[in-house]
Amino acid sequence: MGGSTRPLPLDIEYEAKNWSPKEVAEWFEKLGCDESVLEQVIANEVDGKVMDEIITIRDHIALEELGVVDGSKRHEIVRKWLHLKPSFLQCHPRVKK
Repeated sequence: MGGSTRPLPLDIEYEAKNWSPKEVAEWFEKLGCDESVLEQVIANEVDGKVMDEIITIRDHIALEELGVVDGSKRHEIVRKWLHLKPSFLQCHPRVKK
């Protein structure tokens, strides 16, 4: 059992995937989303696992349904969520956050 380190697998659990709806709402707040969006996140129980599905399956439509009406804000949310995932960072190390 030497000191060699193995690279992290691409499918490791990352912290954001385990966020509660409140933590997801706080993250949306930091991105400058309206209070109504934060309320929708909590009311619809959008936790980290749901966000992961939203972002990877039908990102812009689902975010609009949550009340994020500005297209550029939806794009920013998708981009920043993807940067929370270690698999994205390992595959795209030069992409700016």
